[in-house]
Formats: sequence, structure tokens, C-alpha cells
Amino acid sequence: MPIPWSAVIGRLYAANGVNVDLELALFDADHKPGTAALAQARKGFQARSSYLGHETVAWNLYRIGRVGEAVKEIQAALTIGDRDPLLRYHAAVIFDGAGNRQGAMDNLNIVIQDNPRFSALYANNVVALASKYGVPIPPAS
Repeated sequence: MPIPWSAVIGRLYAANGVNVDLELALFDADHKPGTAALAQARKGFQARSSYLGHETVAWNLYRIGRVGEAVKEIQAALTIGDRDPLLRYHAAVIFDGAGNRQGAMDNLNIVIQDNPRFSALYANNVVALASKYGVPIPPAS
């Protein structure tokens, strides 16, 4: 069985002393969510405590249906994070999943104001969430 390319990249980085546990766990949350990805996120967070660590744990929790825990983690990420569109997109989706309309709208508005096309992976999701909340997305320039 071939080794997934993300595993190969992880091995290359590790061989050169670069820790990419958080980045790989974030990738895995979207492509193969589960307890293994969550464990990798927690391991990465222990090594690199940061808003990215909280965000990665939150997104993994959300993707496996543990929304209440995801909200706590994304709130911690927002406390120390910034206007990063990926962080704000994840926050909007997690707050939406928790039924927190205001939290979802606040973060979605930041994504739309700063860069609604920040990700090819999430582009359709941003449009769908914006449509759900009646938030217009400006046309591409």
C-alpha cells in the first residue's frame, strides 16, 4: 500500500528537525478526521502551544462531532490569535455548529472583509455559510 503524500512530507520535515504535527493534524481533520488526527493535534499542541494549536485541536474536535469542546478550544485560539482567515473560518463554522449565530457572524464577517477566497478547499463552504446568514460576498476583483 502506498504511503500517503502527507506522511512522506511529514517524514521529510521531521528528518530535518521541523515539527509539523499541527499542520498535518489540521490537514487530517479535513481529509481523514478521527481520533488519530485529534491525538496528533494534541501532541502537536503540547510541543507548540499557540493559537494554531488551539485551532487545530478545535477543528479536529468539531470534525468528530465534539462541538462543545471545540467551542472552548476555538475561543482560546481567538483570545491569542489574529484575523487569520483560516482561524476565523474555523471559528465561524464551529460557532455555527454550536448554534452561536453572533459568534459565527462575527468571524464570518472578518473572513469576508479580509479575503473570502482565502482557500480553494473552503470556498464553497464560505459561500454557503454567508448565504445562510444573508451576508453578501463581494465580487472578485
